[in-house]
Amino acid sequence: ITSVFILGVLWTLWHLPLQFIPIYGGGEPLYLMFIYTPALAVIATWLTINAEGSVMPAVFLHHATNRYGVYLLGTEIFVEPLSVNFSLVKSLLYWLIAIVLLVRTKGTLG
Repeated sequence: ITSVFILGVLWTLWHLPLQFIPIYGGGEPLYLMFIYTPALAVIATWLTINAEGSVMPAVFLHHATNRYGVYLLGTEIFVEPLSVNFSLVKSLLYWLIAIVLLVRTKGTLG
C-alpha cells in the first residue's frame, strides 16, 4: 500500500510541468492533484492487478480522468477552468472508491 501512495505522489510530480504550459492553463490546481492522485493510483493499481497485469484498464481510467469535463460538464479541462467544488467532489469520489477497494481487499488490492 505504501508503494501505491508513493506512486500517487510521484504521479502528481510527473504532472507538475503541466502547470507551466499555457495550453493547460485551465487545468486543476496542483494541490487538488496531490489530494486525488494517490487515490487514483490505488484504483489504477487494483484495475491492473485484476486485469492480470494488463495496463489497459488503467489507461482507460487515466483517459476518463482527463476527459471527464467533456463527458460530464461539456467543457474541456485543458482549456477552461473547472469549478474547484467539482474537483473536490471528484477527489472525494476517488477516495471513497479507493477506501472501499482497500477494505474489500484487506489492503492487498488483489
